[in-house]
Amino acid sequence: MANGYVIAYEKAFSSQSVNKIKNEFSDRIIWISDQDANNFACNAVNIGNDIILNKASDELKAELSKNNFYVIEVDVSEFIKAGGACKCLTLEL
Repeated sequence: MANGYVIAYEKAFSSQSVNKIKNEFSDRIIWISDQDANNFACNAVNIGNDIILNKASDELKAELSKNNFYVIEVDVSEFIKAGGACKCLTLEL
């Protein structure tokens, strides 16, 4: 994400990997909840300070806003059925 931030779901990583993430990003980590993980919040597109994602909890929106990000929710529920979300709909050139 912009300004060196990352969104991560702690339960997706081993404790060793969580420690590496904490060491690398310290106070620029935005940890997400189970609810946000189930809504594929980490599969987001970041353009400047805009974060485009399927759905975000009020807590995640508040945390992102606190760090100067603007959340844009886009319903990609049909695409999620295939196992992807917003980032999977992009092509880097």
